Amino acid sequence: MVKDSVERAIALLTKSGPEFVKVSGCTSCHNQSVPRMTYHVASQRGFATDLAVRDKQRKAVLAMFKPFREMMMKGAEGFPDPAISVTYTLVGLGAEGHAPDETTEAMAHLVALQQLPGGAFHAFAVRPPIESSNITATALSLRALKLYGAPQDKPAERTARALAWLKTATPRNTEERAMQLLGMVWGQASPEEMSAAVKNLLADQRPDGGWSQLPGIETDAYATGQAMVALQAAGLVKATDDAYQAGVTYLLRTQMGDGSWLVRTRSFPFQPYKESGFPHGKNQWISASGTSWAAMALALTAPVTEESIQQLSRVF
Repeated sequence: MVKDSVERAIALLTKSGPEFVKVSGCTSCHNQSVPRMTYHVASQRGFATDLAVRDKQRKAVLAMFKPFREMMMKGAEGFPDPAISVTYTLVGLGAEGHAPDETTEAMAHLVALQQLPGGAFHAFAVRPPIESSNITATALSLRALKLYGAPQDKPAERTARALAWLKTATPRNTEERAMQLLGMVWGQASPEEMSAAVKNLLADQRPDGGWSQLPGIETDAYATGQAMVALQAAGLVKATDDAYQAGVTYLLRTQMGDGSWLVRTRSFPFQPYKESGFPHGKNQWISASGTSWAAMALALTAPVTEESIQQLSRVF
């Protein structure tokens, strides 16, 4: 059941990702970056993915950012929300094993310039849940700088300050709890330091086995998959544990026949709606992200080899 679920989700994401680039003229966190993380995790766990499409999407991302290299190196103002949009792109490229180059150096430099004196990185946009949190921005920026930060940007110093800030941050919702934990994983916090974050995330699990983005709204695949991935990445919850298995059951029960999960949007729609071929109309962008997190969480239940564990370090 898990194999069928993951591969149906990946087939749908693989089809709609290139279509989103075609109709929008750009790449995105929801249709490119998070799916690339999913593709890598799934492929290392033995699930089928389309390598040709994955490579095409990687090249599309680089082609979009390359013309802005000089602008990014100068730290030009007005680049849209680099602490999330650029960092998610770099995390996705890292998952695919893309080697550092001049383009990623400029992207990481732009990210480095966004760090605040206290160590955090600021999220400018209000597009919940993906693009609305300083905790998310800080966790992603930490990871991006570890992967692609150049020596002149002092990535070790910046990531240490980001990790210190994350350890003391107070998360307000599931996105922030999951991203705080992922940031601590990426920053190599100790199990003892992560234990409280793990307990807080587990405490939010609902009786149906899933998680919700906010206390007052329905359980959904985005929050559930993201929480499960963070818990598994921390290494303090096993895929065979009751809590994780309850999440697996929830995800298998709620997946649509077309391979997607429906996640309802909470974002104010200031961008023109474009049809990417992913289901659920105006809810399709967040549903694509939710489907990616859900498929990633399910893929993490598959057995791993020593080689797979080493390869997974590209994501975690």
